[in-house]
Amino acid sequence: MTWSELIIGLENCQELLFFLSSSSLLQEFLDCVVGRLEFHYISSPCPSSTDNSSMQFSGDISLESRGICTSQATWWFADLGFLNLNMFKKIIDTMVSKKLDHSVISSFLFYYKRMKCPNASSAQKCRIIETVIKCLCPLVSSFISIRGLFDILQASFNLKMSKCSIGKLENLIGSQLDRAKLDDLLIPSPAGEQIAYNVNLILRLLDIFLSNSRGKLLMYQLKKVAELIDLYIMEVAPDPFLKPSKFLALAMAMPDIARESYDTIYLAMDIYLKVHYRLSEEEKIKICSVLRYDELTEKILKDLAQNESFPACALVTAQVTLQNKLRYSVSRTSIFS
Repeated sequence: MTWSELIIGLENCQELLFFLSSSSLLQEFLDCVVGRLEFHYISSPCPSSTDNSSMQFSGDISLESRGICTSQATWWFADLGFLNLNMFKKIIDTMVSKKLDHSVISSFLFYYKRMKCPNASSAQKCRIIETVIKCLCPLVSSFISIRGLFDILQASFNLKMSKCSIGKLENLIGSQLDRAKLDDLLIPSPAGEQIAYNVNLILRLLDIFLSNSRGKLLMYQLKKVAELIDLYIMEVAPDPFLKPSKFLALAMAMPDIARESYDTIYLAMDIYLKVHYRLSEEEKIKICSVLRYDELTEKILKDLAQNESFPACALVTAQVTLQNKLRYSVSRTSIFS
């Protein structure tokens, strides 16, 4: 049976799905379709698959990162774009059971969502995205485009989807937060809130990352997320509506061992304290409690020692720490000279 004949067969099955849903013949046919995908990664037998524009989708990064040629692995995406949600779910389940490459499956899921959502109603979009989320959950998370997950999460917020669906997405993202980039995290806050970015979301993702992966995280993963969060704090620090408690929660979220330097945290604090100059001395001291002065560079310590935006106790501690570092440097120089 040719690929074109299989597509025609799929169309017929879709029309008769109500009568065939529990039929073993339908499953055998789906097995045949998916089996064909496994052995035909070179080019599509169907003219509809030659449209290169159809191959631009948010899952490309996941494929390329695994050394899979996008054009060879995805020629069939456009051919299966006609599937309704019920048949779509069945064929995805078949792909998973047949152990089709998870990068390819996840990329097809993102492609399907991108193709179907633009012309759909809000209710239809919710159903499409909910189905895509359900299909993503059984896949190995490292084979899923993190950018694609953030795109779906943003759409879920805009559509005010169920907490259950959003929770599943957040778990998928949080468990692999070390793969995210700063732009991924800069999600606007929900409508009606004055704060610019959705800080509560990032705190939830951090909690998932640290909780779900407890004991399994490698040091480089911790350091990568710590660097990412420090950059995020720099981005949100100028926001006049960011409460001290939220700034502090972000700064304290990662364990101390994850940071090799506290310079970026200091720079973020400097911005935050200058914008929020009306904070009480007590609030400033609480914010500065996050700093580990021994892990600030001499340049930063010199700046902090003269920075009037910080509480007096922070300036004194910076001066003492700087003097100790200078003494240590001098003593080491004299030993090796």
